Amino acid sequence: MHKIFSVLIVLFVLGFNSYSQSQYTESETLDYQKGFSVETFHHSGFGIAMGGVISKNIGLKSKPNYGIGVYGDLLFLSGPAIGPRVKLTYNYLGVFGLNLNFSNYYRNGVNDFRITPELNFSLYGTMNVFAGYSINVSEESLTNFNEFRFGLNLVIVNKSKF
Repeated sequence: MHKIFSVLIVLFVLGFNSYSQSQYTESETLDYQKGFSVETFHHSGFGIAMGGVISKNIGLKSKPNYGIGVYGDLLFLSGPAIGPRVKLTYNYLGVFGLNLNFSNYYRNGVNDFRITPELNFSLYGTMNVFAGYSINVSEESLTNFNEFRFGLNLVIVNKSKF
């Protein structure tokens, strides 16, 4: 539990740190956005998540946006379950798109690895409403776990160069 909170704090700091005013040429850097994401969802119980994201074209109305995020989830089933999650997102012209989640929930010695494809409706990648179906690919499963997942995701990014 201590390690998960440490990772979340590091991702939070990286998402909001400020950068010095330096000169870059396009050939020296990658033109991607990085930031922070907060998510609330229902997946057999209420869940919350925080994570860091790297994305492209968030907030633009004329181009598709896409990104990858690393999250720490806290899910309240009959008892709390925690887990890391990687989320891939693609939004066509910022209005609707697809997500793909890879998550591993843990509680009382049980690891429940799931792959969840989702359909999302978006406000140019900054706020997403999503619904998906979770597929358990591990031999173990948490009790009282439903396959359907839906929720709301907020993405806060700044335009920076790596």
